[in-house]
Amino acid sequence: MGHPPTPGGPLMSPWSTLIVAIALVPVVLALAEILARAWLALRGDYFVWSPHARTLQVLDRESLPALPPLARFEVNRDGERGDPPPRDGWETYRVLVLGASSTECRFLDQRSTWPAVAQRFLSHPMNLELLRARRAHVGNLGRSLATCRDLNLILERVLPRYERLDAVVLMVGAGDVVHWLSERAPSKIEAGPVDPDEVFDEHPEGPFGWSADTLALRRIASSWRRRFLRSFAVHAGAGQGIGRARRLRAQAGEIIETLPDPAPLLDHLDESFRELIARAQSKARTVIVVRPCWVREGLGEQYREHGWMFAAGDLRAEDVRTWYSHRVADRLLEMVEQRLSAVARDVGAAEIDPKPLLEPGFVHFYDETHLSPAGCEIVGRAVAQAVLREHKGRSASRLRALGRERHADVA
Repeated sequence: MGHPPTPGGPLMSPWSTLIVAIALVPVVLALAEILARAWLALRGDYFVWSPHARTLQVLDRESLPALPPLARFEVNRDGERGDPPPRDGWETYRVLVLGASSTECRFLDQRSTWPAVAQRFLSHPMNLELLRARRAHVGNLGRSLATCRDLNLILERVLPRYERLDAVVLMVGAGDVVHWLSERAPSKIEAGPVDPDEVFDEHPEGPFGWSADTLALRRIASSWRRRFLRSFAVHAGAGQGIGRARRLRAQAGEIIETLPDPAPLLDHLDESFRELIARAQSKARTVIVVRPCWVREGLGEQYREHGWMFAAGDLRAEDVRTWYSHRVADRLLEMVEQRLSAVARDVGAAEIDPKPLLEPGFVHFYDETHLSPAGCEIVGRAVAQAVLREHKGRSASRLRALGRERHADVA
């Protein structure tokens, strides 16, 4: 006599259950990956630097002998190099700084960068009283090799995330010169779209794939790990690329002494810089242009010892054998500075020139355009003082305007 049938049909054996579960794993992972990509696209967040990333750079002593051996690079939740942003932004005077490598200050310790110096200066009690704030925050969105077009994309993508900004500080120009010369000074600059991978460490555009390195799930997991573990990644031998470039320049087969026609560079810069300032002015009450800083004197042996920039080629991807001379680069930077200043005056942006405060040669620079900690101290203070002057001037202008209005005291 047989057993009665089990209601609902026969039960699956443990082995059958295991086989079905194993078969479902790829389906579940694929579904989770699709949902992860949809979530990233829905958030639409763009970050210049991966939020919460912390790196301890151990500098290569041969390549960067003049700098302290250790340099911290810490990123806050907004993807800025800088301190954690305030939770209550309305009690904070908030400044955003954009530029190329001279702003990023990659191989300087966090506290030594000029944006960090500016924040400390603004945070003095007397200065906070003038700003009518409890705290000052300066977020650094400098990105090596960024041109004005790159910075335009950065501002376009990140500004919606900021509830308010009091000031935007722009130090641009050198990145455009370096990029143009690396492309061998073309007579026409193509205005194609900027690759987001070039300016953002994290963004929702992908490209995503099905390998481990291209999964959206991996990106989300990495973000959570950085946020909650807060551990330092150690980068030993940081700056070796500079040492390699310096050696290549010393062995260069050709040094170009002829100044290329600067018109394509200047015209393209004029257009993109106007757009950049307009975008910044749409969000911030104050926009300050910092004229580019570079070594203007000390040609000769010091340049051969410290110089490595202005290659006629991409140092990241090519075995470059040709460089533009420092005299050519110096003249281009002068013309770029003049054009930037003219645009700033034309659109009503404040501007400062810290170069007269800096010693000639390599006293306040560790190469042609990058400031040493001592140079950053000077530039950071100058930027902070400019912020205070602009704020005071705007407040005074507002008070004078109210004084002329007969019914100004009636809200």
